[in-house]
Amino acid sequence: MGKPFSKSNCLTAISVIMPKFLFPFLIIILFFLSDITPGNAQNSQPDSISKAITATTGKERAKLLLFFSRQALADDPEKSLEFARQAEILAKSKNSLELISDALKIQGDALFELDSLKSAAFAYSMAVETEEALPNQRPDTLMRRLSDVGFAFQEMGLFDKALEYFQRALPISRAQNDSVEIVSNLSNIGVSLKMLGRYGEAIEVLNQTLELDKLMGSESDMAIDYNNIGMVYKSWNNYDKAIEFFNKALQIDEKLGNRHKLSIRLSNIGQVYLSWGKTSEAIDYFNKALQIDKELNVPGKIAIRLHGLGLAYMSLNEFQKAIQYFEESLKTYKSLNIEYQTAIVLESIGDAYNELGQFNLAEKYYNESLSLSQSINLKPTIIEAARNLYELFKTQKNYQKSLQYFEIFKVAEDSVFSEASARQINEFEIRYETEKKENENQLLTKDIQIKERNQWFLLTLIIALIVLSASLFYAFSLKRKSLRQSRILYEKENELTRLKIEHVEKQNHHLQEVLFAEEEIKKLQLHSIEQKNHELTSATLLIASKNEAFENLQKMAEQIRLKSSDDGNEKIREMIREINRQTDVESQWEQFRVHFESIHKSFFVKLRENTPGLTQTDLQLCAYIKLNMATKEISKLLNITPESVNTHRYRLRKKMELSGQETLDEFIHGL
Repeated sequence: MGKPFSKSNCLTAISVIMPKFLFPFLIIILFFLSDITPGNAQNSQPDSISKAITATTGKERAKLLLFFSRQALADDPEKSLEFARQAEILAKSKNSLELISDALKIQGDALFELDSLKSAAFAYSMAVETEEALPNQRPDTLMRRLSDVGFAFQEMGLFDKALEYFQRALPISRAQNDSVEIVSNLSNIGVSLKMLGRYGEAIEVLNQTLELDKLMGSESDMAIDYNNIGMVYKSWNNYDKAIEFFNKALQIDEKLGNRHKLSIRLSNIGQVYLSWGKTSEAIDYFNKALQIDKELNVPGKIAIRLHGLGLAYMSLNEFQKAIQYFEESLKTYKSLNIEYQTAIVLESIGDAYNELGQFNLAEKYYNESLSLSQSINLKPTIIEAARNLYELFKTQKNYQKSLQYFEIFKVAEDSVFSEASARQINEFEIRYETEKKENENQLLTKDIQIKERNQWFLLTLIIALIVLSASLFYAFSLKRKSLRQSRILYEKENELTRLKIEHVEKQNHHLQEVLFAEEEIKKLQLHSIEQKNHELTSATLLIASKNEAFENLQKMAEQIRLKSSDDGNEKIREMIREINRQTDVESQWEQFRVHFESIHKSFFVKLRENTPGLTQTDLQLCAYIKLNMATKEISKLLNITPESVNTHRYRLRKKMELSGQETLDEFIHGL
């Protein structure tokens, strides 16, 4: 059998057999194999990365650094950021704008993961500028880079800046005829315009989305568009128009039989009537929505409807009845462990008892709301609860306690004001840093131009020297022609001998690689059996990594088969057939589904009842969200990019027609 191959031995062998440009890819494959080998992964991984990086130079090293940066993004953002910065330095030294853009984008992702939003926005914006400077631009990439900047600014609350980048991404998505990105950008533009109070423009943009859905004949999407337009009109206090569009959405969903969406439409209409002062109509619609939610058994939505009914009866001064609805809503929110909604309902109960003159109970619920809001840093509710307690004790002439809560109220209010100021300062700093970076890039460009001129001068001088040397050499070569021919013949014989020796060495290396591959396959199969009883999430990620490794190993085996002898071909074919049997994706999904349903019984049944027409990919994404998997882990399991995962989440939310108060994760965890 000979000496077993270690990873370093294998690297040495492959470097001899394979062409130089394939070597980095084989290093990556071996890196993956080391990750999925039991027991040694954590110890050998840093060495593997170091060897892989040092084995390459120039652009190849920069690409390898970017690869490792992407791999580390989910688990170790700081390490990912370090790799990406090293890749940027290398890319700049080689004047590769494409690699610079990719490095800046990954830096932005890592900074976003580390909650450094200002730095992430700056990195994304520099990636956009670099992408625009490419001689051969990549429209798809530029479009996504612009969206990255927009999302970062949205998270920072800088909606005017977010709007600017989404508007720049929109014409590119139209030029690419990418309907999904067109609708996504229009939706993001509408959100930004609404948050900026530019309701008329928001309506215009959402009407464009509506027209696109009409052209595609999607009645379900048209209902969503009508609902979104109604929400803008509601914020605009244009209640007639809001009711009109909510009713259009309601009629379509009644026609399609989408009962889970009917409750949302009815509740939205009820909220408009409540804001309009038409309380009896609001109560009627809230009750209709509540009845549907109870039939569908959706606790989160039931709690929302109960709270809405409580607020409606508060406006009618029927405080005892309002308290009954508030208490029932509170009980549901506590059972679902939704703390921010719990704090809001506690404050509403305090308001009701305050109106009834039962100040002790009002104080109790206000204090509970304040304490919970402080624990989760829910500043709007902290302000309201502290202000209510301040006014309550002030009316009772208990000035000591009144002053105590007034101080809490002012600190929270000043904090909100400071955050708004901080956002403005952040925007100024980002603009300043961007201009500074532009100046640095201009200086770098000038340096590169100077270097290029010097290189041309040096090249010209070298060519002149070569021509002169060649002339002198030619003059002497005539006398040595006979001797040179003899030397060439001798060198040819040596070369032939060397090639024969290399051929024998390659055959030996090939046999050793086949043995190594067979041993690795046996280890992977044993590893798969030992991991069956582990946690479901870890097993799923491990299978995804294994499939990726097998795919790469199969490609390597195919390359070796094409170069090997007939005796080795049959063994390699047998190995490929074994690999194919080990990468049955459908079987793996069925096994995952059986294990998943044994833990979360009837999850898929409830999901299909709430949202008919879900695809298998939709069901997989919902299951991974139920397991609290991160976006990067989901992208690895679905074999797509993190940006595509976010787009798919957006589509799934659109299909489920969730209200603005309910997130996709809350809805799935509530099933």
